[in-house]
Amino acid sequence: GPKEDPVDYPDNGGDNDDNESSDNDDDDDDVKKDGEEDEKEEHLAPIDPFVVPIGDPVPSS
Repeated sequence: GPKEDPVDYPDNGGDNDDNESSDNDDDDDDVKKDGEEDEKEEHLAPIDPFVVPIGDPVPSS
């Protein structure tokens, strides 16, 4: 009981610290990657519809 308590305590604390650091690092990478992907997707989305209307009036002219 008492042995598990102190062991779990420092283990949890250390794990938490490591997890937080790792999570933060991972989060940053994830966010950066996600943001880049989002930006690419967002850019493609507006470009697609933009090209469609622009192309329509171009041939019409």
